[in-house]
Amino acid sequence: MAIVIYAGDSQQTHINNMQKKAEAGSRETKSINAQDLHAFSQAGSAMDAKKGFARKQALKLVGDAWDRDQKVSKSIADMVSEKKSKTDELLQLKSKMNDIDSMKSKYMEDYQIDPDSQEQKDLELLEKYQNNKYGAFSDKFSEEEIERLKELQEQPLTEYQEKVLAANYAKDGLSVAYERLANEIKGLAQSIGDAKVEQEKSQDMLKAQDAAGQILDAADQEILGMLYEEGKEHIEEETEKEEEKAEKIAQEKEEKEERLEEQKEQRKEQEEILDAGEKAAKMRLDVRSEKITDSQVEEAQKSIQKLLEENHLINEDIKGIEIDLRF
Repeated sequence: MAIVIYAGDSQQTHINNMQKKAEAGSRETKSINAQDLHAFSQAGSAMDAKKGFARKQALKLVGDAWDRDQKVSKSIADMVSEKKSKTDELLQLKSKMNDIDSMKSKYMEDYQIDPDSQEQKDLELLEKYQNNKYGAFSDKFSEEEIERLKELQEQPLTEYQEKVLAANYAKDGLSVAYERLANEIKGLAQSIGDAKVEQEKSQDMLKAQDAAGQILDAADQEILGMLYEEGKEHIEEETEKEEEKAEKIAQEKEEKEERLEEQKEQRKEQEEILDAGEKAAKMRLDVRSEKITDSQVEEAQKSIQKLLEENHLINEDIKGIEIDLRF
C-alpha cells in the first residue's frame, strides 16, 4: 500500500483529495498531510507540559503536607521521650524517699521509742516545723503547737531526734524535686494529648491528597478539551486512559486512608500500653524499701540547700521561731 505525503497542500485540499479517494472506492492509497503531523506534534507538547505542571503541583502539595505531618509527629515523639525520662527520674526520687522513711522507722526501733512518748510527739512537731520551714509543705499550726515550738527552741535535741531530723531534712529536698517533676510530667501529658488531637483534626495528608487529585483531574479535563479542539483522533482511547488514571488515584487515596486509620489504632494501643506501664510502675513504688547510703543523704542535703536558696518558702504561722534543723 502506497503512502503519499502532501507537503505543501492546504488542509482543505487534503480533505477534498481524501473525499475523492473515498468516492472512487480507492483502498490502495493512504494520505498523510505533513501540516497535520506538525499540528499533532504541537498539541502533544502542550499536553505533556500541562501534565508535567499538574504533576509538580500535586507532588509539592502532598510533599509539603508530609513535611508538616512529620514535624508534628517528631514533636510528639520528643515529648513522649521526655515524659518517659522524667517519669523514670520521678520513680527514683520516690524510691529514695521510701528509703528515708524506712531509715526513720529503723531509728525508732533501735532507740526503742514509744510512739506515744513525749520525745516522739516533740519529734513529730519538729518534723512538721522542718517541712514547712524549708518549703516541702505548707501546713497550719495550732496555738498549742506554736507555744510548744517556742519551748523547744530552748531545749536540746535527743540523739534519736537529731538522727531522724537529719534524715527528714534530706527527704524535704527530695519532696520539693518530686513535686516539681510531677507537675512537669502532667504538663507534658497534656501537651501530648493536645498535639495528637490537633494532628487528627487537621488531617493534612488526606486534604493534600484530595487537592492533588483535584489538580490532576482538572488537568486531565483541560487536556481532553485540547484534544477535542485540535481534532485529535481516538478520543475514546484517551478518555479511557484518563478514567483509569482517575480510578488509580481514587484507589491510592483509599489505601492511604486505610493506612492512616491503622496508624491511629496503633498509636491508641501504644498510648494504652504506656499508661498501663506507668500505673504499674507507680504501684511498685509502695513496695520498694532499699536502704539509703550516707552518700545519698549527703547528695540530698546539697540538693535541698540549693533549692532553698533559690525558693525560700516560710510558713506564715512559724515566722519568728528559729530552730536550726539543717543537718
